[in-house]
Amino acid sequence: MALRTVFTMSLAAAAALVIAAASVLAGTDNVAFPSNYKTAFTFYGTVDRADNKTVRDLYVNKAAFDAIKAGRPAPSGAVFTMEVYRAKLDAA
Repeated sequence: MALRTVFTMSLAAAAALVIAAASVLAGTDNVAFPSNYKTAFTFYGTVDRADNKTVRDLYVNKAAFDAIKAGRPAPSGAVFTMEVYRAKLDAA
């Protein structure tokens, strides 16, 4: 079997496993996107992803922010929202 075919089959198998695992771990509840996140949530930070040329602004709800600030893990029900923008390259 050609190396390219083996690689393609391995990649397809890995993708199938990832999809199967995600469906097992996903909950049945639907989470609505919070339309008021810019005013109701706390701005958490900006991440500059030079590897994929994006900039990300992160927002968290109060419960998550309070837990993280106190050094605890984010609680169940924590909401994180991320805006992703394409970076302006060579911008003046």
